[in-house]
Amino acid sequence: MNYWNSNIITIHKLLIFIIMCSLLFCFFKYSFQYMNSMFYKSSIVFTIRRLIMVKKKIALKDLDTGYMTRPSISKYSFYCQAYFSTNKNISTLSKINPLVIDSNNIIIDGYCTYLIALENKIQKINCIIQEPDESLVKIVSAQHLKKNLKFGTKVYNWKTHHIPVCPGLICSANTNSGKALVRIINIEMRPSMNTLSLKNLSSLNISKKKKTPLKHYHENRSQKGNHCEL
Repeated sequence: MNYWNSNIITIHKLLIFIIMCSLLFCFFKYSFQYMNSMFYKSSIVFTIRRLIMVKKKIALKDLDTGYMTRPSISKYSFYCQAYFSTNKNISTLSKINPLVIDSNNIIIDGYCTYLIALENKIQKINCIIQEPDESLVKIVSAQHLKKNLKFGTKVYNWKTHHIPVCPGLICSANTNSGKALVRIINIEMRPSMNTLSLKNLSSLNISKKKKTPLKHYHENRSQKGNHCEL
């Protein structure tokens, strides 16, 4: 009797062990799938993806403009000025206004950079290849311009919302307490899912606002004719 009881207990423990192993296997299996589907676009994963972001130097003749339309004169002139401010350095312009393409070499963003390179007969240009499952957004890091005309020490991020920008530019930005003046210090491309909480930059024509407290500061910078610190 004791023999059968011991065997039953052993079988019982074995069944419990098998069930526990099965549950653990299912847990890790579906947890891994969940992480792939839900946490794949987390900030940590996106940071890693940006560190290994695919960049290639591609010949202009191999790029497809796709459904791109001609940019506005003001936007094109802005990036032309930035290009000449860098002593015609197309690599620096590619950092200010990155040329983003898909896996088929179709241009998604940075069309002005492509046109400037084409006009200046540049053979190859640096491109960022956007993955099929993501959408890249241009993000700027900037510092607040205080009322005493000094810049804050903290750096915040905004989405450009198709506004032409370059480092050193003073522009208006949407904040939790309304619009504020900021100075751009860096530009980069980030996945859109990692920028949902960011606000947009506002209009660049802030010097035309008659009631802007810092109008005189912006006008003094405007007289220099070059806002880009490159």
